Amino acid sequence: MRQQSKYGMPVPNTRSEMEHNVALQIDELITLPKDSSVLQNRLWALGNSLDHLRFMPNGRIYLPAIDERLRLMSNMQEWMRYLPEERLRNADNRNNIIDE
Repeated sequence: MRQQSKYGMPVPNTRSEMEHNVALQIDELITLPKDSSVLQNRLWALGNSLDHLRFMPNGRIYLPAIDERLRLMSNMQEWMRYLPEERLRNADNRNNIIDE
């Protein structure tokens, strides 16, 4: 596990970490059910970014083609894997407030 930072989401230290984060984002889009609202939301958010994503002849991602939206979403998805389950549950409860 990565070292905890008091400043929030850590940035990738190497090119391979950045490529790994983007590959996770692409892999998630491939594995989501075709009729899910999550897929529609991700395509709405990242469709243009993924459309402009380019690869070099050796198969590596052309880093200048990664825009800010794809970079942030990819890094956030990787970062959330290391969050404690309790923090994720509390964040979900704050977003689902029921009016009484």
